[in-house]
Formats: sequence, structure tokens, C-alpha cells
Amino acid sequence: MASINEAKALRKATAQTMSVQEKDRQAKLQLLAEKLKKQGLAGQKLGKHKVPESNVIVQLGEDLTESLRGLKVRTHCRPIPSCKLIYFP
Repeated sequence: MASINEAKALRKATAQTMSVQEKDRQAKLQLLAEKLKKQGLAGQKLGKHKVPESNVIVQLGEDLTESLRGLKVRTHCRPIPSCKLIYFP
């Protein structure tokens, strides 16, 4: 008889714990959604790539030059030998 009473008490305590955990999970999801609305995906990793935090320079189709000779080359070099070439008109 004592084990039946303990089982009811344990079930009640487990239900309360689960409801508290569910409320915490909902609060975390809401904070994450608000952060996503404010910042977007800036600074987060998507797969093996990280989304840049600063504004990215984008060229529209009408701004592109007709040939590659009209493009200016700018290099962004680091102390290591890897360099990125970025073409600007």
C-alpha cells in the first residue's frame, strides 16, 4: 500500500518537473526567435560556413561590366599565403 502512495507522489513530482522543463524550453525558443528577428543569421554557423556579421557588397546585374577587362582586382591577403581575389568594376 505504501508503494502505491509513493508511485502517485512520484508521478505528480515528475509531471511538475516536466512542466517546468517545458516552460524553460519554450522560453529559450522564444528568446532564440527574438534574437533571430533582430540579428538574422549574422555570426552563426550554417554547416561548415559562418555567416558574416558585416554587410556584404553585392553587385546587381546592371552594375556588372560586359567583359572581365573592365573589372578592377582587389586582393585581401592575410599573413598566411592564402589570398582571396575580389573583382569590382
